[in-house]
Amino acid sequence: MSSVAMVSLDDGIKHRSEPILIAKAIKNYLDVQEWQINEIRKGIEEADRGELVSHEKVKAYWKKKCEDKISVQRYESANAERSILPQVERKSDRRSGAY
Repeated sequence: MSSVAMVSLDDGIKHRSEPILIAKAIKNYLDVQEWQINEIRKGIEEADRGELVSHEKVKAYWKKKCEDKISVQRYESANAERSILPQVERKSDRRSGAY
């Protein structure tokens, strides 16, 4: 399977030749691949030493992370509503002559 990536060149690199840009892109790609391969090897070595995390611990971690995210979203949503309410109340108080 092949994929095509569209690259937009900014004004800072338009003056460089295509071979230089291609060489740089290939080097960046290989650097990323090398990093990924090294991380995979580290993981395999850890697994070979028995340094594993149980499935239950992974599930508990992600469950808590999702619950924390939902709690933060609810908190932010509640605070956004509170910051709007005083403005609405003040406008209605002005109309009723409460000031």
